[in-house]
Amino acid sequence: MKRKKTELESIPLTVSSIEQVMECWPDCSRFWVIQRGELYDDEWLLPRIEPSILERHVHFNFVYTKLDGLHSQSGACFLHMMGKVNERQDAEVLKPHIHGIPVFREDDACLLGLSDHWSSIFLAEYDVRYLAEANCARGRWNNIDVWFRFRAEHHHFGEVRSQDWYVKLCESEANEWFRQRVELLRLLQKIRE
Repeated sequence: MKRKKTELESIPLTVSSIEQVMECWPDCSRFWVIQRGELYDDEWLLPRIEPSILERHVHFNFVYTKLDGLHSQSGACFLHMMGKVNERQDAEVLKPHIHGIPVFREDDACLLGLSDHWSSIFLAEYDVRYLAEANCARGRWNNIDVWFRFRAEHHHFGEVRSQDWYVKLCESEANEWFRQRVELLRLLQKIRE
């Protein structure tokens, strides 16, 4: 028996269509900074982040995990400042949403509690999981996990080292993010019509 498509799955996304929505609804840019995957042939092209790779998690606005390398205080500062960057509605900082495009400018590195060598910080991947199609159809966004993997590259005497953060939105943030995303998809559908 063929599974019925959800509204989220039935609307394909492209970079140009996302930018078109952003022009019509400027405030949505803070939701699309995390957009990397696209829908092709009704399948999510999203990498999975397995819980087994996580060392530990700490509640700090976001739930974040520090992998080997950076001091935990720097990680906390990074996530705290990430929230402030979102609130700032700075189009140059918020708009990048394609894999490999820096999310922060070089002069933001010190504000993030990082040395100026950690200047290349970008979203490497993200993963969205929702509990059940039935819940989505009824407008209930319970048990949604939104994961992000950030990568910072350290350039030192010609050597490049990388550091990853795995970030999970807290439940209320995830619910709001998913609700807004569905609203944006509906707006996109109206634009196409």
